[in-house]
Amino acid sequence: SLFVFMLGCSIFLVLLGGLQGSLMRNIINIFRFLLLLSSIIPISLRVNLDFAKIVYSFQINNDSKIEGTVVRNSNIPEELGRIQYLFTDKTGTLTQNEMIFKQICFESGVFNEESADELKQIVYDECKKANGPLKDLEESMSSDPSNYVKSESKKRVRRNRNNVIRDSITALCVCHNVTPVEDEGNRELQASSPDEVALVKLAESLGFFLKERNSQRMIVENSAGGTEEYDILAVFPFSSESKRMGILVRHIESKRIVFYLKGAEVVMEDKVAESSKAFIREYCENLASMGLRTLVISQKLVTEDFYQDWILKYEQASLSMENREGKVRAVINELEKGMSFLCVTGVEDKLQLEVTDTIESLRNGGIQIWMLTGDKVETAKCIAIST
Repeated sequence: SLFVFMLGCSIFLVLLGGLQGSLMRNIINIFRFLLLLSSIIPISLRVNLDFAKIVYSFQINNDSKIEGTVVRNSNIPEELGRIQYLFTDKTGTLTQNEMIFKQICFESGVFNEESADELKQIVYDECKKANGPLKDLEESMSSDPSNYVKSESKKRVRRNRNNVIRDSITALCVCHNVTPVEDEGNRELQASSPDEVALVKLAESLGFFLKERNSQRMIVENSAGGTEEYDILAVFPFSSESKRMGILVRHIESKRIVFYLKGAEVVMEDKVAESSKAFIREYCENLASMGLRTLVISQKLVTEDFYQDWILKYEQASLSMENREGKVRAVINELEKGMSFLCVTGVEDKLQLEVTDTIESLRNGGIQIWMLTGDKVETAKCIAIST
């Protein structure tokens, strides 16, 4: 169309000067003007291209279907057409980063959303009996010291089902880095991971309420209305390398020292008794096949003598000038030996709205999509199929 326009301008200019001489001479004049005007074509194409980029950028910026999008470079519309592969994170991109409790699995049974009332009643009854965790295990160790030796080894110490459930919910409410914050009368739970917030909310739905927390102390109100205060002795944050998070606390009323540890299945299998490993594998695979994120939770009753000896080693390792990280990890591994398995939790990270249609549209456009995730293979496959 631009060539036709240039040709029309050339004919117009020839006619404007008047037809002179033969027909061939006038045709030559037309082509002369066309040659002179031809430099306008690439210049106009470049202008048209830049103008089109600006228009497309403006449309992307103001598209109501993708609110909040900011185009910071006018070359983006052109570059979007060259995309062949799309790499996407799962959490917070394909999913809403809002964790919802689905299941909690004990060796004695499985509880889900429908059976939450039964679970809540068990926790309430146990909280009325004892204002703190591990009372039954401490009594058992006091009457028979050999039970402590068993707990330090990888042998299993048999406990009442309800006591384990009570301790599991206590662990959910204590083992985390969540801090409750009051903002203009509204209470919020702040944490680096939404998984931890989801588990604390689960504990609160079952009667355990996180009232206060700072770097040294934590105050929890149990389902029977009792107040449980804990001194925070040490915290070991979650990392991609360790794949676990631990906290060492002292229950102020009973003076019991408890170490809670939670993490991925592959790590936690080596921390618990041999008899619990098969159960952990089975339920983690079942929950992962449902697209749920799994977490294994365990605990350990620590004696005062062991703690005093351990904290001395930990402080010395922390002050070491050579191979500090390795020495600290070795001391922490010593604390993590002989953990007692409590439960496996399964939480769901809801998919973003219309994510399936979006991925289908991208694939129809010839774009191949790769999902990056740190979840188990079974969980990743389930999410990939559902999207």
